[in-house]
Amino acid sequence: MKYNPRKQKKKIQLLKEKWQRITERLKTLIDDQFTSKKKTFRFLALFVFTLFFGIEILIILINNSFYTNFSDDLLQYYTIIVDFIQQIKTGTLSVFNLNNYLGASYFSDVYYIPLDIFTFITLLLSYVMPINIAYSVTEFIKIFAGVMTFAYYLSLQGMKNRTIFWMGIFYLISGGMVSFMAFPAFLSLVFYLPFSLLVIHWSFKGKKWIIPLYTLALVLYNFYLAYAALIFTGIMFIVEYFKRKDFNFWRLLLDGVIFLGLMILGLIMSLGILYPSILFILEDTYRSIGTFDPWVVNVFGLELELFKPEIYIRFLAKMFSEQRPIAFYGFMQDYTKEHVSLYITMTGLTLMSYVYFMKDRISNIYKALIPIGLILMLFPIFSYVFSGTTDQPYTRWINFYPLVMVMILAHVFDNYGFEEVKMKWLTIPIVLFLALDVYLIYYYITKLKALGDFQYEDALTADTWMMGVSAVVLLLMLVFGWLKKQKWFRILFWVEFVLGIAFIYSGPFSIRNKIDTFQNAYDIDDFLSESIADDEFYRVYVDLTRFTVEHTNFNRMTSFPTNTRIFHSWTDSETDMLAHLLFGSQEHQTKEVIDAQAIYLNQFLGYKYLLANSEFTYYFDSNHYELMRANDKYMLFRIVRGEPFQVYESYVTNREFINHRNRNTKVEAQKTLLRTGVIDEGRYEDLLQDLNLEKIDLNGSSFTKALSAKRTVTNKETVTIAGIENTAEREFFRFDNADLKISFSSGGLYIKTNANVDDLGEVFMEYADGTKKACIVTPTEKHDVKGEFWSQPVAIYFESANLSNNFNLTLRLEMARNQAAYLVYDVSSIDFTRETGMLYFDMSQELEKVSFVDEDGNEYEGFKNYYYFNTKPVTMYIFKTYNMYTKVNDLFNFDLKYIYDDLSDYELLTNQSLAKDKSLKISGGKLSLSYERTSESAYDQLVVVPIAYSEEWQFISGEEYETISASGGFLGIIIPNGVEDVKIEMKFVPKGLKYGLLGSGVGILVYLGIFVLPWVIKKTKSRKQSVKEMES
Repeated sequence: MKYNPRKQKKKIQLLKEKWQRITERLKTLIDDQFTSKKKTFRFLALFVFTLFFGIEILIILINNSFYTNFSDDLLQYYTIIVDFIQQIKTGTLSVFNLNNYLGASYFSDVYYIPLDIFTFITLLLSYVMPINIAYSVTEFIKIFAGVMTFAYYLSLQGMKNRTIFWMGIFYLISGGMVSFMAFPAFLSLVFYLPFSLLVIHWSFKGKKWIIPLYTLALVLYNFYLAYAALIFTGIMFIVEYFKRKDFNFWRLLLDGVIFLGLMILGLIMSLGILYPSILFILEDTYRSIGTFDPWVVNVFGLELELFKPEIYIRFLAKMFSEQRPIAFYGFMQDYTKEHVSLYITMTGLTLMSYVYFMKDRISNIYKALIPIGLILMLFPIFSYVFSGTTDQPYTRWINFYPLVMVMILAHVFDNYGFEEVKMKWLTIPIVLFLALDVYLIYYYITKLKALGDFQYEDALTADTWMMGVSAVVLLLMLVFGWLKKQKWFRILFWVEFVLGIAFIYSGPFSIRNKIDTFQNAYDIDDFLSESIADDEFYRVYVDLTRFTVEHTNFNRMTSFPTNTRIFHSWTDSETDMLAHLLFGSQEHQTKEVIDAQAIYLNQFLGYKYLLANSEFTYYFDSNHYELMRANDKYMLFRIVRGEPFQVYESYVTNREFINHRNRNTKVEAQKTLLRTGVIDEGRYEDLLQDLNLEKIDLNGSSFTKALSAKRTVTNKETVTIAGIENTAEREFFRFDNADLKISFSSGGLYIKTNANVDDLGEVFMEYADGTKKACIVTPTEKHDVKGEFWSQPVAIYFESANLSNNFNLTLRLEMARNQAAYLVYDVSSIDFTRETGMLYFDMSQELEKVSFVDEDGNEYEGFKNYYYFNTKPVTMYIFKTYNMYTKVNDLFNFDLKYIYDDLSDYELLTNQSLAKDKSLKISGGKLSLSYERTSESAYDQLVVVPIAYSEEWQFISGEEYETISASGGFLGIIIPNGVEDVKIEMKFVPKGLKYGLLGSGVGILVYLGIFVLPWVIKKTKSRKQSVKEMES
C-alpha cells in the first residue's frame, strides 16, 4: 500500500483528539470528586482501600503470604495475637498464660495486645479468615483509619476539599507512618495521633467529656506508647489553642489546666490496666540497660551533651529518602537513635517550607513551631523525656513530626495549591534542599566506600539512591517552576508516591509462604486437640526442626504448652536463671537453650507428649515412649515416665550447682535437676538456716569427648596399574574402601597427605565395575586432594613415584543428598556400654539435620543435638550449613564434642519413691496440685512445679505453705513433714490488680459525677419541664 502522508497525519490528529477527550473526561470526573466533602471522602477512601486491597491480594496470590514487615511483628506480635484471639474464642483467657514461655502473667502481653477497636476488628475478621491474615488486614485498616481521621480533622478546620484529599495522600506516604509499620503496636499511632487532633478540636467545642475517654483508650491500646502520645496531645493542644481566632493567654492557662486534669482523670480510670502493667515491667522483667555516648560540645565554657554527628546526618538524610519499615539502622548501627524519618516527599517538603513566605497568623505560629521542633530534636534531653527512658535517649518520638509537617503543608496548600506558589520565593528552599541533598549523597557514598563490607550496606545504599531521586525531583521542580509549569509538580509527586510505595512494600513482597507456615501450626494444634484428652497439666514437645512452622514463639500458636524459642521484649525474668544454671548462658528477651528433646531436662519440665514428623524415621525406645496416634504427617508419643512436677527432700545452693556444672557435662547438670532441688542462697539466706531439707554434696566430674572429623589411613598395598592421564602401567599405592569406610554412593572425599612433595602425581578412584575417575590434585591449606563420586568407590590410587613407603592419608568425607552436602563422622569407635542410649553433641555451631546409621544398616533421624538409639550407631551424617561453609576455617578440625549416656540414670531417677498419685491442673489462673507422700524420712519436702515462680500465686485452700523460687526460677512449695495427703489450691492474682481496679472505679465514679450526672439531671429537668408545658 502506498504511503499517504495526509491520511497518516489525519490518523494522528484523530488519536490526539481521542486522547484529549479521555483526559478531559478523567479531569472532569476527578474535579467532580471535590465538589462536596462527601464525594471527597468517598474518593479518598476508595483510593486508599484499593491500594491496600491490591497489595494484600498480590502478596497472597504471588507469595502465598500476607502483609508483614518481617521485623519483630512476626516473631512477637503475630504469634501472640493468635494466642490471645484463640483464648477469647475458646473461653480460656485468664490472668495467667501457661503458653507464655514457662507461664507468665497476662500483663506481660499488654504491650503487644491492644485492648482497642483494632483488636476487636481482628477478632471479628478471624471468624471468616485465619487469625494471622485477619491481623494483617487490620494493619491496613489502621492506616486507612488514620488517613481518614486526619482528613476529617482537616475538614473540621475548614480546609478545601482538594486539600483534604491531597493531604490524606501525603500523610499516607509520610516517613513517620512508615517507621511505625515496623511494629503493629506502633502502627496504631497513625490513627491515635490524628485522632488526638479531633479530641482537641471537640474539647474546644465544649465536648470535654471525650478527653478522659481518649486517655483511657490510649492506655488500653498501649500503656507505654500512651505516654508519648499524651505528650504529643498536650503539645498539640497548645499549638491548636494558639491557632484559635479568639486566643487568650489566660484562657489558655485555665483550659490547659482543665485539659491536663481530664487527661489525668483518664489515667486514673485506666489504673486497672496501667498499674499492674507497670508493676510487672518494673519488678518482674529484665531489660538490658543501655549506655549513651554523647558528643560533648563546649560552648562558652558550658559542656553540652549532644548526639553524635552521624545521628544528625541520619535525621537530615531521612528528609530526602523514603523510609522502609525495617530500616532501623544508619551508620551508627543504633536503632534507638536512627529509626526515624522526616520524609513527606520533596514536593511536600518544599511546599511546606513556603510557609516562611506567608504572613498570616497561623503561618507565624507554624514558623515559630518549626525551630522549636528542631531544638527538641537537637538536644538528647528531650528524647529522654519524650521516650520515658533513663538509660539512653530513644528518638522514635521524632516519627511524630511528619504528621505536623503535613499539617503545615495543608495550610500552605489550602492557600496556594500546587500552581499558585511564587517561584521567586520557592526557589530559596529548593536550592537549599538541593545543596543539602547533594552533600548527603556525597557523604553516604564516601562513607559506604570507606566502610566496605558493611552490615547495613544494602539499606544505606538504597537510601542513597532515594536521595538521588529526590535531587532529580528538586531540579525538575526548579525547571518546571520557572517555566511556569507548576501543574507538573503534582506529576512529580505521583512519581515520588509510586516509587515510595514500591520502596515501602518491597520488604513484605520478599516474604514467602507465611500462610503455609501459620497453617502448619494450626494443623499441628488441631491434631493435638483431636489426639489428647487430658485435663492434667502437661507439656508437649514438638520437633520443630522437622516442621515448616514459625519456630519463634511457636508455643503461642497451640492450645497446649509446647517447647519454643521465645522472643519477647517483656518476658518474665524469673526463669532467666534456668539457662544460667544449666548452660552458663545469659538469656533474657530471647530464650532458646532449653528448646531441645533432652530426656532429663524435659522430665523436669513436665513434658508428657512428643510430636514428631511421620516423614522422618526416628528411634523411640518403647520403654520410654508409647505411640498413641500416627498418620501421614504426625506421630504422637506419650512419654511413659513423664510427671507433672518433682518432689525432693534434699537441696543444693545455686553456687554449688554452678560449681558442679562447671566440673561436669551439660547432661550431668540436667540429671542433677532431677536428683535434688536447687535454692538461691543469696535470696533465701534466712530460710536456709531453718530449712528441714537434706543438704547434699555434689561430687565427681565428667567431660565431653571429641569425635574427629578426620581419620588417618595407613594401610595400603602397592599395585601395578595403568593410570588415566598416562595409560602406561606403573606402581600406585592402593587404599581399599575397607579402610576408607565410604558407605554411601554419592559425595566427596577430601584428603591431606604426609608427603612433602611438589607433585603427588596421578590420583584417581576406582569403582566396582572397574571404571576410574580422576581426583582433583590442588594442594591448598584445606586439602591436597578432592575426589567427587556418584557411585561408591572401592579404592583410591596414588602414583607412588614421588612418595615414600610411609605415605599415608588423612581424610574426611562428605555425603551428597538432595542437592545438599553432609559431613560424615565415624562413631563406631565410641565405647557404648549398652545397646541403647543417647548421644548429646555440645557444639558452638548449630547442628540442623543429623541422622545416624546403626550396625544393622538402619538410618534414623536425630533431634537437635540429641540422638537416641537401641542399636549401636556406626556412622553419623550432619547437614553442612551455611555457617560451616563460611565460618569454619578447616573442616578437618571440626571435631564434635559429645556425651554418651546409657540412660540407666534416667530409669533410676524416674523411679524415686518420695510420692505417688501425682496430679496437677492449671487452668483459668488456678492451680490444683495433689499427691500422697510415700517417704518415711523426717525431712520436709520441696515440690517444684515447672512454671515460672511468682509471688502472685496465692493459696485459696485451707492450708497455706511457704513458696520460693526454686531450681532456676520455678514455683517451689515447701511441704512440712507430717503432711501425708497433700492437696493444694492456688490462684494467680496479678500484683497491683486490686488497687488498680479500685483506682479505676474511683476514676469512673468521678467521671460519672463530672459528666454523666449533670447530663442526667439536665435531661430530667428538661423532661419535667416538657411535661409541665404539656399539662399547662
